[in-house]
Amino acid sequence: MPEKGYCEKHGEVELWTACEHIIHGKAGNIILAEPRTAMCFQCRKRIYELDVNGFETMCVHCLKDYVDDLIKLSETDEDVRNIVVGLEHLEIHEK
Repeated sequence: MPEKGYCEKHGEVELWTACEHIIHGKAGNIILAEPRTAMCFQCRKRIYELDVNGFETMCVHCLKDYVDDLIKLSETDEDVRNIVVGLEHLEIHEK
């Protein structure tokens, strides 16, 4: 069962674990994976060097909004594939 939490914007929601770059809106790309994890390419390359302090929980709807904004900046489907990996894990189309 997904971890639940409270978001000031969306109320009671499912939470994802996200790297600090995504949490603070500084990631230009995202890898989405199970179990409900989101990280930027930079953190993925350094995954074995990172500690737990570099990750926080994030509301699923806020994460969807962030991914949506990245997709809107993309000009082609190839751009989307280079910016967002694992979109099927988020099911953004059900927004």
